[in-house]
Amino acid sequence: MSSVSRQLTDGLQLNPKTAEVLGRFDRRRRYLLVLRGIASGIVALLVAVSLISFADFLWILPDSIRWGLSLTAYGFTAFVFYALGVRPIGQRTPEAIAKQVEASDARLREDLLSAVELANPLHVNGAISFRNRLQETVATKASSLDVHQLLPLGLISRWLISVAVLTLLFGLLSLLPGLQFGRRIARAMIPGAAIQRASMTQLVVLQPSPASGYVAEGDAIAVVVEVSGKPTDEVVVQWWNEEGASGELEMTPRAVSDTATLGGTLESQNRFAANLAVGSAAVHYRVVGGDGVTLWETLTPLPRPRVVNF
Repeated sequence: MSSVSRQLTDGLQLNPKTAEVLGRFDRRRRYLLVLRGIASGIVALLVAVSLISFADFLWILPDSIRWGLSLTAYGFTAFVFYALGVRPIGQRTPEAIAKQVEASDARLREDLLSAVELANPLHVNGAISFRNRLQETVATKASSLDVHQLLPLGLISRWLISVAVLTLLFGLLSLLPGLQFGRRIARAMIPGAAIQRASMTQLVVLQPSPASGYVAEGDAIAVVVEVSGKPTDEVVVQWWNEEGASGELEMTPRAVSDTATLGGTLESQNRFAANLAVGSAAVHYRVVGGDGVTLWETLTPLPRPRVVNF
């Protein structure tokens, strides 16, 4: 008799063969329930992050809202796992398991539960010969049961198929570079990661280089971005500093001269610029244009060299 069977039937005067069947049935049922919980949780998570990524595609969501949506998705996933995988396990008493076995196989209808109840010294009644004969009869029937046939994997097949279909669909969509599907899903699943928003308008910060770093205190720092993909005429710099101030600067097209390709004429070449004033506190900024948004960058001011003594 396995340790699980002994734990379930501890204190019962139950035939070992019957106790072993109850143990195997309980293990199989718990395995299927946990597997169903995991599969349903994966389905819930994939559906939830798909909805979040779609919302992130339609609107430029503030970071706080993206965080809230992602945490809600994980909370919903945990609830689904608990509701479909953990909670149904319920109370694992021999009587409850006997009822479940009887519901799965009509040959043991009422006999198995009676054998379990009569094996309890607290509820024993009837002649000893009758109880022994019932225990032997039930043990003979129970020993012929195939637990895998009573609880086949097909009981949770729809959840397993759903996971396989969604995983395949996500994989196929990730292979389409124009959709940037992998980036969208990653932003929904890991809101704290530095992943730039997937967009049709591509923004690249050319200046300052690197985009985050130390600058001289009191300087006006030129921010230059290059726009590619879907064109836009409206590009702005959003900023806030650690003193509590914030604002938005409209960027203007930056004229550049390229004698090799443009015959010495001035063209903007899809570059936009604005001057960002940096005081004594660190300034955080990002560039927004069309549906494109860069990551938040930080300019940290350092005092200029000054004479302190002669």
